[in-house]
Amino acid sequence: MCPLFTTSGNMVLCGIVRFGSLVRWARLRLTRVANHAGLRRSRRRARGVVVVGTWVLGLLGQGAGAAIAAPREPVAVIGSLGGALAGLAGTGEGLVIGQGSRLVVLSRETHIGLQVASELPIGESIRGIIAVDEQAVAVWTSSRVVVVDLARIESPLTVGVYEDGSEVMSVAGRDGRCYVLEADSLVVLRMERPSTIVREGSVSLPLRAKRTTLAVAGEGVVFVGRHIGSIIAVDVTSPLAPVVVGGVEGPIAPLSMAAAGRSVYYLDASLHYDRSGAALRGTWLGRLSIGQDGSVEETTPIELVTPGRIAFAGALVTAVDATVAVYGHRLTSSTTEVPELRLWRTDAWPAPQESAVIGMPRGTGEVLTACGRSLCLGGNGVSLADGGRLSPQVTVVDLGSGTVPALSDFWASTDVGRVSATAAVGGDVALAEEMGHLAIFDVRAPTGLSRIGSIPAEETGFGVVSVSASDSLLAALTSRLTAFDVRDRANPVKVVDSQVPGDVLPVLAFDGSRLVHAEGTLWGGPDPEPGYSLVVFHSRGGVGTVLRRAVEFPVGGFVSGVALSGSIAYAAVRPELDGNEVLAVYDVSALESPALVGFVDLPEDIIPKALTIRGGIAYVMGRVAADGRAMGSALQVVDIASSPLGRLRGAVRLARRPGFAEPVLTGQRYALALLGPYAVVAGHEAMVRVVALADADRPMAVQDIPMADLVVGVAVVDELAYVVLANGEVQVLRCLDCGGSGVRRQLSLPLVVTR
Repeated sequence: MCPLFTTSGNMVLCGIVRFGSLVRWARLRLTRVANHAGLRRSRRRARGVVVVGTWVLGLLGQGAGAAIAAPREPVAVIGSLGGALAGLAGTGEGLVIGQGSRLVVLSRETHIGLQVASELPIGESIRGIIAVDEQAVAVWTSSRVVVVDLARIESPLTVGVYEDGSEVMSVAGRDGRCYVLEADSLVVLRMERPSTIVREGSVSLPLRAKRTTLAVAGEGVVFVGRHIGSIIAVDVTSPLAPVVVGGVEGPIAPLSMAAAGRSVYYLDASLHYDRSGAALRGTWLGRLSIGQDGSVEETTPIELVTPGRIAFAGALVTAVDATVAVYGHRLTSSTTEVPELRLWRTDAWPAPQESAVIGMPRGTGEVLTACGRSLCLGGNGVSLADGGRLSPQVTVVDLGSGTVPALSDFWASTDVGRVSATAAVGGDVALAEEMGHLAIFDVRAPTGLSRIGSIPAEETGFGVVSVSASDSLLAALTSRLTAFDVRDRANPVKVVDSQVPGDVLPVLAFDGSRLVHAEGTLWGGPDPEPGYSLVVFHSRGGVGTVLRRAVEFPVGGFVSGVALSGSIAYAAVRPELDGNEVLAVYDVSALESPALVGFVDLPEDIIPKALTIRGGIAYVMGRVAADGRAMGSALQVVDIASSPLGRLRGAVRLARRPGFAEPVLTGQRYALALLGPYAVVAGHEAMVRVVALADADRPMAVQDIPMADLVVGVAVVDELAYVVLANGEVQVLRCLDCGGSGVRRQLSLPLVVTR
């Protein structure tokens, strides 16, 4: 009888067995062993965990004992950075925030203040967080709910995951239960420690929920509020059989809601008018109460700030006992708004009494919640000491007992904020934050990224859509095109500052002393004409001198990608709105008279979207379409060493991962970067693909890495790839087959940013 034995990630079979029987037996055996060992592929990869080991069936004809090693995946996820705040909840010993696709747990030490205690990757972009009890929170994404036990805040544990294929709109939590709001139903989940959540009951709702629909839990009742039109009350006293007991219909617009007992307070954002018919700006608070017998008591929204006072517009509301707190902005002039937290006592409802006004740090308040006897405000605050950049922050207000409420704790992330674009600057990496702040980091620091340069938003303009760089120059595209000499990383010098007329596209490329971008508009009018032009900036004096606007020339359509190879510019251009892109080639060596050389003859089904060039080879990332419908993506290799029009080499076609509908014209996200002997690509999806390029005639897809959100860009520094996602975070990948100094192999998880 033939011996059977297993090794780590391998199964070896020997002997002479009829082939058909062998395959059937091997499949059965492999399934049993894999299930027993728990090595089934799961969403753990999406949570930032690299699954080590792949089961391989080796059919050996050379005799017993020869093992075939499992192929190692060439790229690993080593951490994540950045992202905007996405949710906030309080627990017994700390606070929990969502940042991008990970939980950040903050400890509340009496003498130290708020400090990061731990992080937990969730694997998808976080939409919100709610406390389930004193030691657990529920985190929801677009497709699932993850319940996390925080009994030990330094080591959070996942209790369970709920996912039934429906989109999650909102989640409420109370007394160990989660109430999951889906499109047309409310589902009740019960948490059972240490590792179980149980679905108890559900009820259909007489409304169609949207992402703006809210859900909050009171004592035995859950309130569901649709932004325009209604609030519904669901009695959950019997969790196995929840029932709709009443509510209130429009004209109301619940902007924010807070439960207190069996009542809900809501900020009404519907329009209000004075006696003359003029629209009023202010804060209106309504209340809806449900009696134990199911009776409904509604109070017409009342104006909290009396007429004649300076207008205060509330945006968030929460409740602690008989105190209602509203966060908003006080309008001091036509352009100046001051953030404030205002408290009202509701004992004498419907005549609440204002009890305190507390000035708050500048920034964007996103979440207001009760944390025991404190109020916690989370948002993305402005750090004026760091160039006006936005970063996640938490402010805690202690309500105390018989004392005046006051700010008690404050925490601001030292990580990067919401990242919109990235580029390699020689051996360093530049990260552009959403508000326009640019930071340059040394990636060689053994404990993380070390910030070595910074360019404030007022230097670049707000809303960075693209960055590009060489060893010594860094350019950013907003409503302006700016470029900086960054040979001295700590002291960047501006060398380009040009207003961009028309649309701003993420199309930008550097090569030597030339900088190219696209500008124009599709919509026409007296000025400018419809269509786009390529604009070339050039420096005849070398690095460190001002780049001059040398020439612009029309390309006749929409530009979705551009690359430079010396004096040859390649552009993916859509000549007509209803046509497909072509890869046009221009000679810009004579700056006064650029010339169209011709077009790269790509396969008919590949529509070019992004491109890059290395060593006489152009790599073109495009959409694969059939009858005008996106079917997937493709990477085409083009040899341009001997002719700028190139010679086609190999191509690899990649099936589209469902989940993101591709826009018709603008907003398409195709990413491409070269990582050693591999290409890292993404075709408008929440996934990066790794393609082996060792054989230019036969590129091969070797690995898929799911991401938490839509991929919007990739930059490579040595053996590290920085993948920017639509939620503003950056996933950091390492090539395991690219050599390098090995210094970055000491990087810790999670990655940290040092000053």
